[in-house]
Parts: sequence; structure tokens; C-alpha cells
Amino acid sequence: MTTATRTLRRSRAGLHGSALVGVCLSLFLLLMNGTPPLWLVAAVAALPAWAIAMVVGSGDRLALLRSRQDHRDSLDIVFVTPILALAGSVLQDFQFVDWWRPALLAIPLGVAALGLLANVSLPLRRPQMAFGVGLLLCIYAYGLLAQANVRLDAGAPTVFHATVLAKHSSSGYRGASAGATISPWGPFATPRSATLRTSIYRSLRVGDTACVQLHKGALGAPWYEIEPCP
Repeated sequence: MTTATRTLRRSRAGLHGSALVGVCLSLFLLLMNGTPPLWLVAAVAALPAWAIAMVVGSGDRLALLRSRQDHRDSLDIVFVTPILALAGSVLQDFQFVDWWRPALLAIPLGVAALGLLANVSLPLRRPQMAFGVGLLLCIYAYGLLAQANVRLDAGAPTVFHATVLAKHSSSGYRGASAGATISPWGPFATPRSATLRTSIYRSLRVGDTACVQLHKGALGAPWYEIEPCP
């Protein structure tokens, strides 16, 4: 076995090891009950950026996404899985008054990031590859912006009162999911279905008055959470 072959095998072993770390962290985030801790979100959010940096610095030896005609080693697991985990956490844990507000910010950021990376010689050999990377970058930006909007929001919320009209629960990929339908409040003129933490779900009963805390959002995208009233 030549020195070059041994070096190549060690390089691929390192890639596989990093991919395994990415998958484990991302799946841990997906399977957790409740809102994941900030350190875990930060660790998962850093993995796609690390994958991009590795590809940019590889001199065309690595690819972000795998394709049949491309024989380069791919970091697709490290790039794709954390992005989907981050976005999935947002959809599961946070409730926005207007879900599209973070998306409106994320789309131009994702497109701008794609253009910047292409200028830095990121290997985007086919239009399909460029589209796939661009779409994932937009999802990545959405997850980052939504997480920052909620987790960096230090302002005092405005409290509204609403009546619990119904309770519902279901089982999903992250375990049991609990929620309730509440009467109109604040910006909503019709009853609204909302996700609840398990402890809140157990403490509220149909007919109870719930306190809805409306936050402005660190990036200007209002979000809310439901608590039992004192």
C-alpha cells in the first residue's frame, strides 16, 4: 500500500467520523422532548458551516452534495442533516404570529450566501447542484434566524388571556406532542391551535383561562408561548 493510498484512506476515515458526529448530534436534537438547550443548538448549527469551510478549502476534492457522476468525497450528511434538524426544531418548538417573516429574511440571505460561496470557488458543477445547495442554504438561514429571533429575545412580553377550548395530543418522531385550541386573542380573530410543553398541557384543562405571552422577537418576528395564568 502506497503512502498516498494510506493518506487517502485516513482522509476518508476522518470524513466518515465527522459525518457520524453530525448525524448523532442532529438526531439527538430531533428526538429530544421539549426545547433543546442552547449549547446543543449552537453545536448543530455550526456543522453545516464547518462542512462548507471544508469544501471551500479542499481545492475541489470534496463536495457538499453527492451525485452519481461525481467521484469526490461528500460531506452531504454533515451538511444536510443538521440543517433539517435545525429547521425541524423551529417548527416543533416555536410559534410565530407570522411564520413567513423569518422566511422572507432567509431567502435573500440563502441566495446571497450561494453567490458568495460560488465566487470563492465552491464546486457547483451543475445547475441541479447549485439549486440544491441554494435551497438548503435558505433552509439553513431560516433555522438560524428563527432560533436567534426567539433565543436572543430579552424583552418583556405582552400578556393576553384566552380560554382553552380543546386539548389534543399525538405521537411523532420526537415522542408525544401536546397541544390545545384556544379562543381568539391579540392578533388572532379566530380560535388558534397551539403546541404546548408537556408540563403546561397537563396543568391546563378545557375551560381554563390561559395566559398567552406575546414577544416582539429579537429580529422583529413576533412569537408567543402559552402558560397557565397565576
